Amino acid sequence: MKLELDFRKRNVEDNLLASNIDETYGAAKLGYEIKQNLYSHLGLGYLKESFTEFSRDDNVFILDFGLRYRLSSTFEIHGEYRFIERRSDESNYSYDQNAVFLGIRKIF
Repeated sequence: MKLELDFRKRNVEDNLLASNIDETYGAAKLGYEIKQNLYSHLGLGYLKESFTEFSRDDNVFILDFGLRYRLSSTFEIHGEYRFIERRSDESNYSYDQNAVFLGIRKIF
């Protein structure tokens, strides 16, 4: 079992919105080898975005679960489900999102 923790604080310039965004991000990911060559992970994350040019704050909650299977030393297939809930103090920017990702990865 493997636990990964991530924390970042940064300022991002968004040219589309013509605003700077102060971001604070934290996440935890727990990985587990189910059996040889089959791995899973469960992740939780939180992102706080404060838009400096206008009064808007967003809170983003992220939950993801994934599986990956190593076919050989250079190829693996993977799938992931991700749920994102964005809550903004401007209701037009609030949403829930469900996403599924499938892929093949070449390892160099």
